Amino acid sequence: MIKIDQIIGGLRLATWGFLIAIAVFFIYLNGATKPILNFNNETNIVLYPEQCFKSPQELTQEYIDLCSIPQDYLKTDYLIIAAFLLIGLVATLISDKGKIPEMADIKEAQKITKDYLDSHKNIKLQDTGEIIDIGKYYISPNFLLPEERIGKDRIPERYVISAIITDLDDIEHNIRVYIHPFKRYLKGFVSADKDLEDSDRCTKCGMEFDVEYKDTEDLIKMKQLKKDWEAR
Repeated sequence: MIKIDQIIGGLRLATWGFLIAIAVFFIYLNGATKPILNFNNETNIVLYPEQCFKSPQELTQEYIDLCSIPQDYLKTDYLIIAAFLLIGLVATLISDKGKIPEMADIKEAQKITKDYLDSHKNIKLQDTGEIIDIGKYYISPNFLLPEERIGKDRIPERYVISAIITDLDDIEHNIRVYIHPFKRYLKGFVSADKDLEDSDRCTKCGMEFDVEYKDTEDLIKMKQLKKDWEAR
């Protein structure tokens, strides 16, 4: 499930909070440092008399009290607040970048599939290019979660969900749906001849097996395959 501390438009709530605070702060500064009229229309009083615009022969307390004007530059306090907000923003952005997102569970992956099928009139199979009009559908409870193994790391690569789509001619099509387990998007559809089984994980007779990369050449091939897949 997506928690409240997770992303909105790619950013966490804390990051959005600092962005809004910085925007409000600069709006306040714009009002606090803008020039003001020398004449107050409500009281008909000249704020700074003529002598204030001449260099005094002697800097008396009376002159200081009469002719002191609001500062038109940023106070040290303002600079400290701005520095605090910017440091907080940078810290949350670094935290967002380094944070590994929580993996979706199968219920969420199935819901992504359901929402997609409910909102589209047809789908396109990536392996054959066939377009299937959606009449009704059935999402099987069977699924697989192939992993990428790089050294000791085991990284879930995709949810493989089995489904049956009945088209407008009442013909059933077995398909498989690929869901990214972390980014939570539907990667595509491919054709199938039956529901998912354990044999689909077989490296020799299946298509949904774990992949283990042992050398640099394999890693290069993996990256190229990913680019080709995402370019479809």
